[in-house]
Amino acid sequence: MRLVFAALALVLAGAPASATPDARLCAIRKLKAASRKSAAELVCFEQAIASGAPLDPSCLAKADARFTAAFARAEARGGCVITGDAGSVETTVDACVENLVSVVPASTTTTVTTTSSSSTLATTTTFPQCGALGNSCDGACPDGSSPGICGAHAGGGVVCVGRLACVPSSCTSDADCGGGKRCVVPGGPFGLTSCCGSC
Repeated sequence: MRLVFAALALVLAGAPASATPDARLCAIRKLKAASRKSAAELVCFEQAIASGAPLDPSCLAKADARFTAAFARAEARGGCVITGDAGSVETTVDACVENLVSVVPASTTTTVTTTSSSSTLATTTTFPQCGALGNSCDGACPDGSSPGICGAHAGGGVVCVGRLACVPSSCTSDADCGGGKRCVVPGGPFGLTSCCGSC
């Protein structure tokens, strides 16, 4: 949870010491909405792990709907330093949840499913666990380079990607890459930001 609050403090730009009481209350309400979204999404993952069943997209959709409504209520009350930032806060929360789930696996393969208010369908990505940057990771890579290699993910954490399917890019997230590719940033074996096939 500390990671969520640290990341959200950057996104929300925090309320400065000289902020009005209304601005502080708005920031608090937005942080509570984000905190509740992350907690609700983690409960969805906990339930899936405990039952051995696939992640229930409707569970994530409920967390998303509650977040959207709570965030809108916070902004409707007024006094917010920044408005219209629900999407960026939601993206930050989803990335945090994805990172937490990927570093606390229940098996050697982790399935991460995220949703956003801009989409009604959940997307699922399955990827092998990585250790340190540059390590080999098992997995069926789409480019035929097996094993894959562990690279630094743009959203944080380490991800298994194909060695041959990397194209230099100015991506900042997986969405910038498209086609199920992962945005990998410099570090370990990668000297350039690249879009790489996920293994």
